[in-house]
Amino acid sequence: MRRLLLEARYKTTEPIQVLSRQEQFAADAHCAPARSADSAAQTNSLEQANVVAATRPTKHRILLAEDNPINQQVALAMLDQFGYQVDLANNGQEALNAAARQSYDLVLMDCQMPEMDGFEATRRIRALEEGQQKEMRWYTPIIALTAHAMETDREYCLTAGMDDYMTKPFTRQQLTDLLKRWLVRDDRPIECPAQDS
Repeated sequence: MRRLLLEARYKTTEPIQVLSRQEQFAADAHCAPARSADSAAQTNSLEQANVVAATRPTKHRILLAEDNPINQQVALAMLDQFGYQVDLANNGQEALNAAARQSYDLVLMDCQMPEMDGFEATRRIRALEEGQQKEMRWYTPIIALTAHAMETDREYCLTAGMDDYMTKPFTRQQLTDLLKRWLVRDDRPIECPAQDS
């Protein structure tokens, strides 16, 4: 399985403050040192960085199961804009193997794939979850990606153990709406990044 960790954007880091000897001495003596213009500017920069970091989405780990290279690129580019950590599976068997190794916050599952289709992969993932000890049990929302939009197709997806479905090709806004339904950041829905003009 090719694994893509899309962590370049929206990465939240804790600022590290480096104190000069003068500042360290003042801190030890419980008194505030005189702040130079450079020191004040550095503090303002750190404060601004904290504000920016607070607005960025918390990392969620998503498994994308998709065999079409073009569809892979489109979905990965969209998820990259949100700053998610994404693992890529090229077929249902790879998706099952990935889900057996670790838990995911969300699975985007193509229905028609070689070796094992998305329906069978979903059934086996649900069986894995059922086999876990109760206190260790982790339920992963699985979203069907399908080219078919008939009501019977939706019912088949739900019967297989999927939680929702999205027809392909999907728009960025449709993906945003789906993520808002199924992923939560600090008890709030995720926000859609602004489109570049």
